[in-house]
Amino acid sequence: MSTRKSMHWIPIHTDGYDKEVIKVWKPPVIKIIDPSWQHIVDARAASPNSWFVLRDHPLSEQHEDMFLDPVGTGKRHAERWDQRLWELNADPERTWISGINEPHVWEKDGIPKTVDYTVSLMEEADRRGLQVSALEIGHGWPANLGEDLPVNWEPYDAIREVMMRTRRHVLEIHSYWDTRGPLFNWKWWAGRFTQCPWQVPIFIGECGIDQFVNGPGNSESRGWAAHMDSNAYMDQWHHLELEVSKDLRVWAWMIFSYDGAKPWGTLDIRQCRDKVLQYVERAGGTQIVHPWAFLTTQLTFGQALKAAAEAHDVISVNPDAALMKEGRRKNLLYTSNEFPFSFNGINYVCQRFMEPFSNVVTILFCITGQWEKVMSHSY
Repeated sequence: MSTRKSMHWIPIHTDGYDKEVIKVWKPPVIKIIDPSWQHIVDARAASPNSWFVLRDHPLSEQHEDMFLDPVGTGKRHAERWDQRLWELNADPERTWISGINEPHVWEKDGIPKTVDYTVSLMEEADRRGLQVSALEIGHGWPANLGEDLPVNWEPYDAIREVMMRTRRHVLEIHSYWDTRGPLFNWKWWAGRFTQCPWQVPIFIGECGIDQFVNGPGNSESRGWAAHMDSNAYMDQWHHLELEVSKDLRVWAWMIFSYDGAKPWGTLDIRQCRDKVLQYVERAGGTQIVHPWAFLTTQLTFGQALKAAAEAHDVISVNPDAALMKEGRRKNLLYTSNEFPFSFNGINYVCQRFMEPFSNVVTILFCITGQWEKVMSHSY
């Protein structure tokens, strides 16, 4: 697969060179904040095979509206985007719309309201023939079940169900790291997406160096340019790409940001755009298929099942459940709790086991509700 390095663009200081950058880069995805008709026209002319994620900044900050009326706000946002895409002359088949950016899931009732809003947005968008880059959850979220315990995606599962049913929307996650690089604290920071058990396409809609991952600091020096030269930053991109390429769900990752205003000056990669173009030219290529089509054709059942299983650690087990009973019958050692898994529209319940005195992992699974038909997959 070609590079998944994509473009996060805040077109504020357009200098006439942006179109040439896109022409050389040919990003798989171009995420544009507050796009104009001309931005869409120029980007499409420069890179005809690129796809778009579009974010309307004022709309995406209507957090209070979402808390007051999550379902109504979701429908209203989809309706507004239906009109907006027509105004921008954007192709809805090659465009994903954004909703609330980095929803406040940490506030009281933040998670259920975010889920209700996102489900409403996706369902109304689907009714109108639109696609959503959904959730846009901020760095460090969803929360862990506890210290050193897995990330808890279960409260968001209604979003996954809509994605699996419609096979149009994608999951958007934001991931950052500090100057120590993306591999530092990988499982919890830049690689937090690896703890998502959903078998859906993923956009890492924002990523890069942000010193705020370690706590409050100086907004004017939070980005890469205040701490290292562009060669060192490109090395970090390379390490990120090597890790991301191991997960076929991640269809695009977008460094924040090409262009921008205060306080994002030290994150702006226009300062090293020649190096950026050298990087993407070496990688080359742009995906030309829908991410759902790509995921379906590239990921085997076994690969998808393995990825889902490895996102789960032991929390609690039910000794009377069908999978536990089958595991005991086969003298297997359980290494995870039960977890949901979907593939090609079929829902399963699964549990990971180990064979005693070996490194062989066996996943026992059955179609939800068909408890008497337990199957297995080993690797």
